[in-house]
Amino acid sequence: MKIAALHLAQPALPGLQEIAEVFHLTPRTMQRMLAKEQLTFRKLSDELKKQLGVILLRHDGYTITDIAYLLGYAEPASFVHAFKKWHGCSPTGIRAEVLNQ
Repeated sequence: MKIAALHLAQPALPGLQEIAEVFHLTPRTMQRMLAKEQLTFRKLSDELKKQLGVILLRHDGYTITDIAYLLGYAEPASFVHAFKKWHGCSPTGIRAEVLNQ
């Protein structure tokens, strides 16, 4: 499902409706299938954003605002808040660590 999400990104990641259509399922059926695996679409989407965020931070050509937009956040502050929750520090801190290595 993560690969399908990446293929549909424009640049923001697609929603449940778009992913379900790729697999010829209704959104509700997709949710039930994920629930059997003890997952939610939100968890999968957040995990993908978490991974992509770190990858994009390695490229100093992208600002935090650019990365927030690419990951589908309306405001950079929302991305920064989510990133701190996931990693325990700000995107700027991670970027400094990665670029100084």
